[in-house]
Amino acid sequence: MIRSLAAMSFALAAGTAQAQAPRVVTDIAPVHSLVARVMQGVGSPEVLLPAGASPHDHALRPSEARLLSDASLVIWVGPGLTPWLEAPLEVLAPAAARLVLSDDGRLTALPIREGGAFGEHGPEEGDEHDDHDVHDEHEDHREESSIDPHLWLDPENGQLWLEAIARALSALDPENAEAYVSNALAGAEEIAGQVARISAQMGAAPRPYLAYHDAFQYAEAWLGLVGVGAIESGHAVELGPARLAQLRDVVSELGVSCILAEPQFNPGLVEAVMDKGRGWVVTIDPLGGGFEAGPALYLSVLGQFSDIPEICD
Repeated sequence: MIRSLAAMSFALAAGTAQAQAPRVVTDIAPVHSLVARVMQGVGSPEVLLPAGASPHDHALRPSEARLLSDASLVIWVGPGLTPWLEAPLEVLAPAAARLVLSDDGRLTALPIREGGAFGEHGPEEGDEHDDHDVHDEHEDHREESSIDPHLWLDPENGQLWLEAIARALSALDPENAEAYVSNALAGAEEIAGQVARISAQMGAAPRPYLAYHDAFQYAEAWLGLVGVGAIESGHAVELGPARLAQLRDVVSELGVSCILAEPQFNPGLVEAVMDKGRGWVVTIDPLGGGFEAGPALYLSVLGQFSDIPEICD
């Protein structure tokens, strides 16, 4: 991916900056961060989803509707993450160019995992997802609703998105194409550096973890994590007696002492699954709540995983 961006950069001749950059609107803060990195020195994108809001269910405010109406380019993960955005796009921004990041066939795209426990050692045998060619087998048939939408937590996906964003912006604003490609290349190298630092901290030994909500499977391959189950189901299945017993058995059998949770997690449910005095919770916000919006936010989102070795060991 970095070589591809470098080739793009070499092929572009220097251009004259426009007086006004394209009006770009994004859906969530991590995507906004990647776009802001690519646009750095040229312009600033806007983000629709307010901090702390759920990406899955949001009602547009008038100010957000105006952003869409004024947009010349909308960049979003896709309807699998923000289904509420699809209809307003048709009504409010029919003429705007669009980049649906989840449509990129090069991405690692993982299926949503079902149930409380994912199998004896994570996904069932033969269904591993640490291979970045996993999309190839079913690329023409996968449905958006069946794909885990937290795609940006795989840094390689983030790097691919930088390239796609640079291409989309260059097509819309060719006079600044060289700046976009150069920024994307620098951003990809920054991501690679962040991944190397965190991976070195994590060490080589596989680390089983229990998720409060299954939002982190895209981080498993590059962090050496093994997801064994989730307390809350993506389909709002309550933690009943059978599910609780299943999770407690998995935790005991595999010696799980690490829970990855999002900020809104319920401590009472964690205590119900983990024995008293066992288990540490690492709180990670995939959307980057609490971080300053801008080019550095995506790196900060990845940086949250560096707390795992200190808290869970």
